[in-house]
Amino acid sequence: MACALAVAGCDGGITGDRGDAIQGGSVLVGLAQPPNSLDPALASSPEALQALWLAYTPPMTYRRAEGAQGSQLMPGLAESKPESLEGATAFRLTLRDDLTYSDGRPVLAADVPRAIRRSRALNPAARRALAGIEGIEVDERRRTVRIQLRTPDPEFPDLLTTLWTAPVPPGTPTRDLSRTPVAGVGPYRLEGRTRGRSYVLTRRRDFRLPGVPAGNADSVAGTVVASRNRRTNQTLAGLLDVTQGEPPVARLPQIRSEYKSRYREFATLTSLYVAFDLDRPPFTDQDVRRAVGFALDLRTLGQIQDGFLSPGCNAIPPQVPGHVEIDPCPYGTRDGDPDLVRAEELVRGSRERRARVVVDGGATPRAAALGRYGVQTLEKIGLRARLARTARDRLRAHMRFNGITPAMPRPAPYLDVVTDSGVRSDVGALQRDTETPKGPRWAALDRDVVEGALIAPFGLQTTGVLLSERLDADRCLRFHPVYGLDFSSLCLS
Repeated sequence: MACALAVAGCDGGITGDRGDAIQGGSVLVGLAQPPNSLDPALASSPEALQALWLAYTPPMTYRRAEGAQGSQLMPGLAESKPESLEGATAFRLTLRDDLTYSDGRPVLAADVPRAIRRSRALNPAARRALAGIEGIEVDERRRTVRIQLRTPDPEFPDLLTTLWTAPVPPGTPTRDLSRTPVAGVGPYRLEGRTRGRSYVLTRRRDFRLPGVPAGNADSVAGTVVASRNRRTNQTLAGLLDVTQGEPPVARLPQIRSEYKSRYREFATLTSLYVAFDLDRPPFTDQDVRRAVGFALDLRTLGQIQDGFLSPGCNAIPPQVPGHVEIDPCPYGTRDGDPDLVRAEELVRGSRERRARVVVDGGATPRAAALGRYGVQTLEKIGLRARLARTARDRLRAHMRFNGITPAMPRPAPYLDVVTDSGVRSDVGALQRDTETPKGPRWAALDRDVVEGALIAPFGLQTTGVLLSERLDADRCLRFHPVYGLDFSSLCLS
């Protein structure tokens, strides 16, 4: 048995200082809702993407790692990063040799444009995202794909990480294939909805792809258990093996203490921030916006988030390229007390003292609590605030608590939420730049946004992962910044 496990541990599993992972067995995942689709051209919900990225590898992908490393681009089915041509108006990629689909058929270079055409035909989101493609040429002998763009786009290789570009075999029909999933290239084969499950993933024992782990469990099945309380109870009882998301608030203290050996919390890519109407008083005044930054109490905000908040000062999260920690934070330490005295001084010194402010409080209990907290905070520093009462009020609110979750871990979306025209112009220029290193420039723009209080970031949404006793939480648990819990990392204890 020891010899067998040693051999299995070398078969592409999760290895390292924590020892080789045991391969084999099955894992049952509790889902809050079913995937929106099991077709790579249509999948968009977190439940769908989390499963399908293990069955459909695009030309480019992300490193199978946690944190900032997991946001790094790496070749998937391509041999290397696509070659930029003609000032980033064209890109050429070469597919690896000897790639095969889960049904044994070889992967052709022409399968990439086939997937792109199919995705654009089926999915309006794909049609918009890939609208810049003017034409695609294929050299089957050299296994190359040349993509011509209408305008320069240095960041086009990012789109080659999407499932929309994962190749599909010849003859794949242009309709939703959720019931009979199309063959793909990945460590698992997608079986679709079977035996009451939302999906079943079966490990491909012959799978080999540099940088992409082959997986540990022989099968991973997803089943819908809509109630958070039931998912939690069933995982603790061993009826489910894993559930991701926030456990019921009433159970959190017990889970965080009694079950900490198999419960983890991870920062997501969802950035939380205060947005200001920069075109209307009082937030046309930078001092008033800065006052809000000084007045934010992140411990209170964390309590409103039920502890699912990783405090921060940057607009660009740590997992995203271009992040450089703003240290010290211009509004004080994020784990300390708010500086209400400094905030009140700034408001008093402006022309906006006692100005009226409408704060957007959303419909969910948590959003409403954030809105009430915002009103109380503004009142403390010398402004007259009230919650938005109507849809029109919410639309024209001076200040609101927002969150953003970009589809890809790139810095531009986190700064593009700023309504300042100068910032948006800088974001566009950085995206188009093909010459200079971008990392330091994104970091500088991030600092400018925070110091100018154009928005007031206060941290990242976190999420929980709870495992049953059957799974090895110490050796086999990887949380990817884009796709969440990596099911291919899970193994039995």
